Amino acid sequence: MGQKQLGNEDYDLFHKLVDAEVDFIAELELAQDMLAIKSLVDGVKQSFGAIRTAEKGDSVKSPTTVALGIAYFEDINRIGIPLTWSEMIKQKLLTIYYPEESQN
Repeated sequence: MGQKQLGNEDYDLFHKLVDAEVDFIAELELAQDMLAIKSLVDGVKQSFGAIRTAEKGDSVKSPTTVALGIAYFEDINRIGIPLTWSEMIKQKLLTIYYPEESQN
């Protein structure tokens, strides 16, 4: 889904945030992990028709996970303060939520 469809009014700022975060993710050697998570989310959608819950979970504060389709926002302008990847690494967990009706 493109940024215009997500309702992002300030494409340049979002793009700059994603670029900076991608550089940081690469520096932490997490790029392959992010692509694996994207593949998982895409597979769940394709196999089960389940779409993650909007604006819920750890990844919603990451412009990169939003751009990859891992996290979902109905209005991208409400993304808030970006995620701290160092804290996420310490946590060793990235939560992704699905609606209850999709879980059974």
